[in-house]
Amino acid sequence: VGAGIGMDSKQCKAVHPERAPSCCGPDFREEANGRPVLVAGDTRDPVLAAAYASALEAGGSQEQLGGTGQKILAVAEDRADIAIMNFKSNRWDTCAPEALIRTVGGELTDLFGEQIVYCTKPPPPASH
Repeated sequence: VGAGIGMDSKQCKAVHPERAPSCCGPDFREEANGRPVLVAGDTRDPVLAAAYASALEAGGSQEQLGGTGQKILAVAEDRADIAIMNFKSNRWDTCAPEALIRTVGGELTDLFGEQIVYCTKPPPPASH
């Protein structure tokens, strides 16, 4: 999904040594046990657990990361491949980060692969 924007953690630390050790966030791929790398929160929800298992069915690794924006940013910066949010996230938590994902050629969907709709009724055209 992520095509990589910005810098990876090594580049970031070289440019901004004062921000080390967590300059641009952890590069989960450096420590990953295969691909894809899934970033997700801590949950006991069986539906999300099934989604995690499905995403990693052919292998890969899961890393715990808090915050909807942080998960999406990890994918946009090419530090992770997949982000699954918990059910406490809402449409507005994903709205701005989705723009980052689209900029790098990715897409953000719901668990069923459907596009997220932010405005069900477009505003009427302006009249002057």
